[in-house]
Amino acid sequence: MIPAGWYLHPVTKEVFRIPGANLTLLAELQRAERRMYELQSLLENKTALLASANATVAQLNETVARLKAVTAQLNSTIARLNAALTEARGEAAKLSAENKALRAQLEELNTTRVRLEAEVGVYRSQLEILRAEADAYRSRLELLSAVETQLARLTAENQALKAQIASMNKTLAKLNEEYASQTAQLRHQLEAWTRAAWIGAAAGAAAGAAATAIVFRRRR
Repeated sequence: MIPAGWYLHPVTKEVFRIPGANLTLLAELQRAERRMYELQSLLENKTALLASANATVAQLNETVARLKAVTAQLNSTIARLNAALTEARGEAAKLSAENKALRAQLEELNTTRVRLEAEVGVYRSQLEILRAEADAYRSRLELLSAVETQLARLTAENQALKAQIASMNKTLAKLNEEYASQTAQLRHQLEAWTRAAWIGAAAGAAAGAAATAIVFRRRR
């Protein structure tokens, strides 16, 4: 409680006395005090707003820091993407050059393919002719093979016949030798029998002549 005629300074908290006759000053002080209360209330509001603004600023600063980090990351990503884009452009240029070279090679290969297909057609015609000739030669070879087989069989049979003839010749030579020996023996025996027969015939003739002479003599 402040006694009448005294005044409390709201800031310094000092108490001082006001002259009672100075009503103008008192009214001015009261207006100043009201104004001071208003200003204090405004200051409190402004302080609350400032605190809110500071919190908002801190939040904004945090957001800005986060955005800076995101921006740095985005810048790094952009730099990496730019490097990749530059590399991709280089690769695209390289691939474009390679594509042109491959197209040229493809055209050359198509030309070569057409030429080779024509040559293959010619070779196929020649191959058909050669196959026909090969079939004819194969038939001839089969015939020759059959003839050779038959010739080999006949040769074997000829060899067997030659061996058989050689054996028969040996046997025939042996038989000829035996025949010659037996013929000589029979010739000797025949000669001996012939001589004996002549001798017997001569003796018989002489005996017959003698008998005839005796009969003639007796008849006479």
